[in-house]
Amino acid sequence: PGEQNLVEISDRQVVFEGKNKLTEEYPWQLSYQITLRIDSMGLEVNLATTRLQDWQLYKAPINPGFHPYFCADPENYVVPCAAIVGRDVITSFLKESRKIPADKNILVRSGGQNVKMVVAGDLNSESFITLCGDDDRGYFCVEPILTPPGKFNISDGMSLTTRETSALLFHLVVLQKFYKDR
Repeated sequence: PGEQNLVEISDRQVVFEGKNKLTEEYPWQLSYQITLRIDSMGLEVNLATTRLQDWQLYKAPINPGFHPYFCADPENYVVPCAAIVGRDVITSFLKESRKIPADKNILVRSGGQNVKMVVAGDLNSESFITLCGDDDRGYFCVEPILTPPGKFNISDGMSLTTRETSALLFHLVVLQKFYKDR
């Protein structure tokens, strides 16, 4: 990515800022700010990406994201990995992926905890969340994907013009119950 600096640290939040490293493959200059907040309810990640003056004629393609991994919970449930989207219980995402619109709340059972994931900010109709598991090692990923596959680096994906900013919020909230209350 490039240089990254810790600019603030307190008992409630940590803030990092940085710029990407320009390359021949990616000649656009971006700055970013990542703010992490944690409290008794969960984790909040704010990600702001701004395109700086770089003298490139075309829009800068971006695909910001937050990729939390969760541990599976095979001891307490027959299905080791489970997520709930609306009224659908999703259990078939090990070694494959499931796409869900990014504006939907995701409920995850992980390591004895119930977690709700919320994504907000500069989303569009093609923004989605992917549930995937690499293998049966006891973990899985809930991954927001804001530019559809195959559309990075072309006009249909998410992109920034000079001095334009994209802001996203990823929130993981620890819940007391959701399996028992269904």
